[in-house]
Amino acid sequence: MPEPPSGSPGSTQTTAQAEFEALRATIRERGSMRVLVFVIGLASWALVWAWLASSPFLPFISLVPLALLAGVFEAVNALHVGVERIGRYLEVFYEGAPSHALDDAAERARWETTMAAYGRRFTGGSPDPLFCGVFAISVLLNLLPVAMLRPRMREWVFFGLLHLAVLGRLARARRRAADQRATDLDAFRALYRSSSSASTRESTASGSTTASSSEPAVSGSSS
Repeated sequence: MPEPPSGSPGSTQTTAQAEFEALRATIRERGSMRVLVFVIGLASWALVWAWLASSPFLPFISLVPLALLAGVFEAVNALHVGVERIGRYLEVFYEGAPSHALDDAAERARWETTMAAYGRRFTGGSPDPLFCGVFAISVLLNLLPVAMLRPRMREWVFFGLLHLAVLGRLARARRRAADQRATDLDAFRALYRSSSSASTRESTASGSTTASSSEPAVSGSSS
């Protein structure tokens, strides 16, 4: 006998519960993937860097490991931003909603809310989710093979500006990551308030329509 679809009266799991569990699984998987991408990407960069440092090459070849570093960082950053955004969605629409989407209030999850409160209260000692320090050191080390070739001044300026651009990107991403939790939280709260207001207006309009449609029947029966 086929199982009833999720959200139907005979199902053991509502649509909201299925969404909550799927999003929590997404956070777990992307969090693990972020560390994996960082480790594999940095190891790949180290291999290319070691090859360049131990063999003669043209200075422009040093842009290959620099591009590799930038690409790995963008992947790590994208995974982190996505995980944080999903977490803020769960915090507002599931953990912070007055009428909780999950059926049993005793089973209400509080992980995202608790961790957000912990981060606001205890600000020191948290690890860098973007590994910006490691990436910054790697970018500086990436200039070492170029320095071994004793390039001319204009070449130093060219390569230096490109490496500075990557360092600037690291700094901007780190500042944005520090503000993302509060920014996304405000945005989702505004979305929740607007959706709640729209639902209230729809319920009011539906009730008014039902009441007006029942008036003629009442008048006819009284006559």
